[in-house]
Amino acid sequence: MPRICTGEEIAKFVAGLIHPKTQIQEHAVDLTLKSVFKLTGRGSLDFGGSEYCPCRGDKIDSRKRQPDDPYGWWDLEGGDYLLEYNETISIPEKTVGILEAHHRLIVAGALHNVHLLIPPDTLPASLLHVGERGVDIKENARVSQLIVLRFD
Repeated sequence: MPRICTGEEIAKFVAGLIHPKTQIQEHAVDLTLKSVFKLTGRGSLDFGGSEYCPCRGDKIDSRKRQPDDPYGWWDLEGGDYLLEYNETISIPEKTVGILEAHHRLIVAGALHNVHLLIPPDTLPASLLHVGERGVDIKENARVSQLIVLRFD
């Protein structure tokens, strides 16, 4: 029977936490936003993989709202983007990770795909969909949650 790992257990599988005290939850670890890329090119996918090509994206610079602000913001219009995280994940044997959009990201008007991470998977980029009204996201915002199930 699988069990949900504690946040402290999950944190052992995550490198690069920027503020562990805030990011480690009871049964999850929050992941933070490092970079945003606007999709600018078309990808391709075939059965065998020999013609696979990821879509291209241009990195979007964040902008500080005040000159003395330590962190900038991404002011994202409605559409699709790729997210890059500050953290890296190494899912161990006998576990499965579930990476989902943070509930605050959803309520703010955006979401990303759910990832099922099976060893030896590492953290992929997430496809962020921003609703038609847009969303503002600050650098290092907690945008995702990692939950891990252990199969002992």
